[in-house]
Amino acid sequence: MKKISIIIAAYNAEKTIVNCILSLKKQIYPQFEVIVVNDGSTDNTEKILEKIKGIEIISQKNRGSGAARNVGAKKARGDILVFTDSDCEIRDKFWLRNIASVFNNDNKIAAVASCYNGSVGKKFIEEYAFLELAYRLRNMPHEVSTAPSNNMSCRKDIFIKIGGFPEQKKFISSEDVLFSYNISRIGKIIWKKELGIYHQFRTTLHRYLKQQEGFTKSTICLFLNYPNLLFNITHHSTTVYVEIFLTFILLLSLLASFFMLDFLIFSFGLILGVILLNINFLIFLKKKRNYIFLIKSAFVIFARNIAYISGIFKGLLKFVMLIGKSN
Repeated sequence: MKKISIIIAAYNAEKTIVNCILSLKKQIYPQFEVIVVNDGSTDNTEKILEKIKGIEIISQKNRGSGAARNVGAKKARGDILVFTDSDCEIRDKFWLRNIASVFNNDNKIAAVASCYNGSVGKKFIEEYAFLELAYRLRNMPHEVSTAPSNNMSCRKDIFIKIGGFPEQKKFISSEDVLFSYNISRIGKIIWKKELGIYHQFRTTLHRYLKQQEGFTKSTICLFLNYPNLLFNITHHSTTVYVEIFLTFILLLSLLASFFMLDFLIFSFGLILGVILLNINFLIFLKKKRNYIFLIKSAFVIFARNIAYISGIFKGLLKFVMLIGKSN
């Protein structure tokens, strides 16, 4: 059996890191190690980690999750590197064994990826965030070109060959897109839905929207530096681009309606357009939950789109500022 190194980048993870590590300790696999990189946490993460036996702890100044994972990979002694996040829990005790079997069955496989089976918490926004992801990833192909790093494994020699995760701070929150894309250019990334884990999603609407804004800001910087990625991201739907555009026009139309009431009719049409783009998702939510959940979700969709728009403008501004500094 191949030795596995599990690498966790932890930043201010005092509320989740213990459950994450305890879930990993329950794995039934002969050879694995757990490496936690404390990425400059300002809470009690480091003190908590020091009390946990059987793990390797590396502490560094805050440099971002990509840099933290790279530091962990350098210390890793395993043939396979498994990446997960400090707010994740693994409830399948054969998770590592199942990951290893995929690599053992095909030497051409460079990486294995999956996502989530559920939310740790049961608040509305946590369940919405999980179901949105579940719907978006429901028809993932067997082989993908990009994947999230919260549940991703790769051969160590492949990791070294591509140079690991990008460490530039402008790519924080989207470094896994470029990392996985670089892997897909030299080997196969296999998507295995059955390897899903559980995640502690943001517990309030405000935190969820700030997260989505941050993701978008980082992704915009990534797209502007690597335009070929725009339509090569497997785990993001391209229809969201149309949805964001319609929501942006809707905001302009609502603003214009203060001066010309005729724009209100146009605004209602745009609202209907966004709803129609999400109609299958809303039907999916109704089947999974109920009408109240569906109605609340419709409002979250519009709020999320506005967060996306804010992230786009902030990402563009950041990109322009970075160009100015380089000149």
